[in-house]
Amino acid sequence: MNPQRVWRPLLLILLWLASAYFLAIPLLRPRAVYGWGHYRLIDLYFGIPLLLLSVCLTASLFVPTTRRRQITFKLISLLASVLITLAVLDFGYAFIVEGAWKPTHTDVWFDGILLTKKDNVPDEELGFRRKPRLEWEGRLRPQSQWLIYSTDDNGFRNPRGITKADVVFIGDSFTEAASVPDEETFTQQFHSQTKLNVVNLGCGGYGPQQELIVLRRYGFKYDPRLVVWQIFEGNDLSDAAHFAKWKANPDQHESLLLRYTKNSIIVGLLARTIPMVWGSPLPFTDSTGQIGQLFVDYSYIPDEPARGPQGMAETRKAIEEGYNLCQSHGVKLLVIFIPIKVRVMGPYIRFKDANDRNVYLPGGQQDSDTDFGSAVAKLCKQLGCPFIDMTGALRRRAAEDNRRIYFTVQDSHLDTDGHVVIAQTLAEWVRTNLNQPSESAAVGLPKR
Repeated sequence: MNPQRVWRPLLLILLWLASAYFLAIPLLRPRAVYGWGHYRLIDLYFGIPLLLLSVCLTASLFVPTTRRRQITFKLISLLASVLITLAVLDFGYAFIVEGAWKPTHTDVWFDGILLTKKDNVPDEELGFRRKPRLEWEGRLRPQSQWLIYSTDDNGFRNPRGITKADVVFIGDSFTEAASVPDEETFTQQFHSQTKLNVVNLGCGGYGPQQELIVLRRYGFKYDPRLVVWQIFEGNDLSDAAHFAKWKANPDQHESLLLRYTKNSIIVGLLARTIPMVWGSPLPFTDSTGQIGQLFVDYSYIPDEPARGPQGMAETRKAIEEGYNLCQSHGVKLLVIFIPIKVRVMGPYIRFKDANDRNVYLPGGQQDSDTDFGSAVAKLCKQLGCPFIDMTGALRRRAAEDNRRIYFTVQDSHLDTDGHVVIAQTLAEWVRTNLNQPSESAAVGLPKR
């Protein structure tokens, strides 16, 4: 028996089985995020060459026997030369052009899929920050509004040239508000209602410690009279723990593989196939009685501070230090708390059953005196720091019209009406608590 008649079919079977393992099985049982939520990088890096090799060898079976060896050699040589060339160019770009051979501590912030070097730069103290004088026009996500986004000389979402502000806003993506046009953010609506000069120092992805650094580094330079510090229920505790872990390991560097994936052109192209999924779609009844879909992401955790003690300890420490800093500068600090979507929109969601509801609202519970908001409220009370939990105001607006409080699509953030509620609540608080008879002061912050 001719040995080639044995090993060639056996080799083809093995190659097709290997190709199926890397490329076909993940379609049925997803393994990771690439390929619209199916593949790991290793699946694609091994699977695609194996598939091409399988196709080449299978195609050679249809070539006359006299030329089969020659054609097979040419096909494999061509395939190998193309793959090797792509690999050399990609590795050369990643390690030589982008300098992946030289890691920096701050690069850890670019390990995920939400932060890119296109719009952000490393920062030794903050971890990362937005690029100064950044400008883009479009939609943050396919379902978002069309908007114009730009940053000032410090990388925050403000017009350039602001040197003084009555009110400084610090916070995360809810304050930065990159899902809505600038004029619809609660910072700008607050400015329109009060005529007070404002500056927005919010940045998506920041946690309490980074927001404190922003206040210290940038906030007081605007000579403010009031600082509004926004806290978000969904991820501030986990962000605080993440930042603390990063700070605790100043000499930690990424692996060679991780540095390559962050600088590779091929990986960058594959990253475009990562689905930006922000929760699960659930049916809900809007204020007109229509049934729509509401994407719900974060679940309510009634005892979240107890489950994340490090994050809570870091948050407490940051707010205490921020309050003391404001006191030393003669500045008023107001802490505001924004709840997760399901705690406001829960009554309008049509859960399939109790088990379905319990995924997002354990036991149907929407409030607890042991949750994150209650913990921040108690801390502020101990400090003597003003505090507003926006949950009640957002719920009241939802009872009137729940269609645009939060985005109903794959977005965790406030929609237009949600920003209106925050701005109105803040403006009323200023009128009530910081009222001065000065006609020129609009709503009258205390004179300094």
